[in-house]
Amino acid sequence: MTLLVAQLWPAALAALLLGLAVGWWFGWPGDRAAHAAAVLIAAGARNLAAGAGGAIVPGEPGLWVETAALLLVPYAIGCVAGAALLRRGPAPEAPRRPDGAAKG
Repeated sequence: MTLLVAQLWPAALAALLLGLAVGWWFGWPGDRAAHAAAVLIAAGARNLAAGAGGAIVPGEPGLWVETAALLLVPYAIGCVAGAALLRRGPAPEAPRRPDGAAKG
């Protein structure tokens, strides 16, 4: 797995950036169906990590499973961070003068 990390760090960085974009774009799950989908995705991720950690799948398909499990972690971190950035909201506007020009 360490060799995968050394070889796939550009893909891990891309997964992190993609997760940031997706998390910022969609934000936190808002309704019951979205929460259920998030729980199902988390359960699938847990199963994927268990399969990768237990070396259940041998050979090249096992490499694919380990790679997917490895890249899912930075993607999920990016999604949470992007949604947290979205929750903070936009920066407050500067106060305006009566003639419409910004102060400062």
